[in-house]
Amino acid sequence: MEDLNSNDLKRKPPKTNKERSRQHRIRKKKFIEEIQQECKDLRAKVKTLEEENKHLKEALTETKVSKLKYSKCRQEKKQFDHSLHEYEDYLYNNLGNKVLEDPDQVRYSTIEHAVEHVYEFSDDRIDYIKSLFNKILNNMISHGTKCFSVCHNVVPIKKWDVNIGLKKRGRKYFDKASETDIIQNAFKNIAFTEQAKQTFTTFNKIMTSQNRKAKKIAQNLIKLRNNLLNLYQDMKATVVTSSQSNWYKKQDMYNHFQLIQRISSTGLITNHKVYDIPKKEHKEEKYQDGELTE
Repeated sequence: MEDLNSNDLKRKPPKTNKERSRQHRIRKKKFIEEIQQECKDLRAKVKTLEEENKHLKEALTETKVSKLKYSKCRQEKKQFDHSLHEYEDYLYNNLGNKVLEDPDQVRYSTIEHAVEHVYEFSDDRIDYIKSLFNKILNNMISHGTKCFSVCHNVVPIKKWDVNIGLKKRGRKYFDKASETDIIQNAFKNIAFTEQAKQTFTTFNKIMTSQNRKAKKIAQNLIKLRNNLLNLYQDMKATVVTSSQSNWYKKQDMYNHFQLIQRISSTGLITNHKVYDIPKKEHKEEKYQDGELTE
């Protein structure tokens, strides 16, 4: 005993097989418990992610539905040819129905704002009328006829047979005005056949007469357009003088929209009835003055 040093005294006795087995079972149990807890945490995380994914899918579906509705609304708005028609639909269908249901639920200022866009003298109507007249002028004659008409304005048809060849003596005619330079360039390297030249000469009077008639009709259309725009200004002066906003009451608005709705349902709102145009069946080859059949 005296020969043992201090290290030998501190050394632990060796573990028995029983102790080692018990410690192994403890470590194994702890490891299994950690794995089980980790699996539980992962299941909870998967469930959370699944719920989040579900909400995202629902939100995406709602977004698609909203976009579809918005796109449908935009497509429905495209059915209006002009903002004027959109305002008229809003005034007479939307606001009008609300007034008929309960006049107190619609402010007069709301109706007045819509009316400002549908008045005969409103900017929307004037813009639309101008665009319609421009469409008529742009489509009165074909593009080819327009080109020949421009040429005829500078060079009479009877002179085409000597100018289209662009000989020296023919080119003198084109030097009289700046616009003729453009026509001259257009005629370069173009040589019509003798038959075409003969046709131009033969039908010179007819083509010239028809060209003048088309111009006259276009000029009269512009005069009619200006007369209509001037009438709008007279209507505006009348409305400003009458000061409608000072005497229109809720009951008047109700009666106003009720009358419009009743008349609209009669089928009498036609161009023949509104503008007192005789309606008759078109049988002759040519149209008569004041005739509106189609």
